[in-house]
Amino acid sequence: MITAKLYLRDGIDVYLADDDVVTFVYLASRKRISLRIKPHFLKVLPLLDGTRELSDIYKEVLQTTNIQYEVLENFISFLYSNTII
Repeated sequence: MITAKLYLRDGIDVYLADDDVVTFVYLASRKRISLRIKPHFLKVLPLLDGTRELSDIYKEVLQTTNIQYEVLENFISFLYSNTII
C-alpha cells in the first residue's frame, strides 16, 4: 500500500491531446510517455500535488466515479515506476 504524499515530479510537463490521451514529457531528456486513459484518471492528475496520500485521492475521486481502489493503485504504481511521481 502506498502511504506517501503523492506529487508530479518537477521537470515533467503533462499535455492532454484529444479527450483521452495524456502525454508526459521529461523536460531534461525530452522522453515522452503517452497514455490513452479513461476520464476518471484525468481527475486524479490535479490531485497529485503533494498534499494527499493515495487513500485521500481515492476518496475524492470516488465522489464522482466508481473507480476501484486497486485500479487507482495500479495507475499510481505505473506513474511511480516511470518516475512521473
